Amino acid sequence: LGPPRVIVVPNGWHRIDAHGVRIDTVEPWRHVPDLSLEQWLVRKPVFMGAMLMRREWIDRAGGFDPTLAQGEDLKLVLHMVALGCRGAWVHAPTVCYRQHPASLTRNRVQMLTCSNRVVAEFFARNDLPAHIRALEDEVGFGTLVWSAWQLHRDGNTTDVAAFLRESRAYDRGESVAKVIQRWLHGLFYNSLQDGCALTEVHAFWPHI
Repeated sequence: LGPPRVIVVPNGWHRIDAHGVRIDTVEPWRHVPDLSLEQWLVRKPVFMGAMLMRREWIDRAGGFDPTLAQGEDLKLVLHMVALGCRGAWVHAPTVCYRQHPASLTRNRVQMLTCSNRVVAEFFARNDLPAHIRALEDEVGFGTLVWSAWQLHRDGNTTDVAAFLRESRAYDRGESVAKVIQRWLHGLFYNSLQDGCALTEVHAFWPHI
């Protein structure tokens, strides 16, 4: 696992279909080269299937939270990094991640709800340094807008507006026009990250 202070070692993965045919390759380090606590919070490059970590730090962070149906991996990593553990990328895909209808991540609403709960609970800690505490509105708002984007990508038009509305808890008392501007900025960013046409954001107008 490298030098003693390197605790978390994430890497990339191939996504494959039910027949083992490669769909694409995910290389998170291209978007998140710096594994600081800030980037773990903002970008959340967590996939346990492509990650090694030291067992003693899992125990130190309290292990997985059994009250979470999903998102327990994100909570564990955030707690470990907040305690001071460091991460270092392996710049290569090391596993194949099969995509099929029975996958746990197909229950997207539950997964996203749990992820947003993890973020809210993380910022409820009383031991965060000031520069991390200052990220609460940005991270909370961004996570909820990203959640709305994920639902849109899944074809779920029922819950998109609910996640956008929930993001207003982090809107800093801004005007409606400013909030819409931030929504659009986040949606355009996510569309670029996923290689989608920017015109796809037009589908959000009925929800906005």
